Amino acid sequence: MTDLRITSPCAAKWNEMTPVAGGRHCDSCAKTVIDLTCLAPVQHDAALRRVQAEIRQGHHFCLRALTTRDGRILSSSRRILTGGMAAMLAVTLAGCHGTDTGPNHV
Repeated sequence: MTDLRITSPCAAKWNEMTPVAGGRHCDSCAKTVIDLTCLAPVQHDAALRRVQAEIRQGHHFCLRALTTRDGRILSSSRRILTGGMAAMLAVTLAGCHGTDTGPNHV
């Protein structure tokens, strides 16, 4: 996890933004929203370091990222762990039904 937090989530719809290099253009803020969610771990971490350095210089950014409930941006290693845990849970739950061919109740 990083110290970066998304303190003011934007209400603009990602799918309504215009695709551009590095993300999508938001008409609401007239900025390119950097999409961290689709980057490979090495690219994700490099982009986060670059954003952190520029924020320290007073620049502002719009980011699309996976966050914790309190808005902290997840690092790539944390994203992989979270995704791996979700996959493990899904496999575990799928295996809980056994071989019974009767109806499943949830």
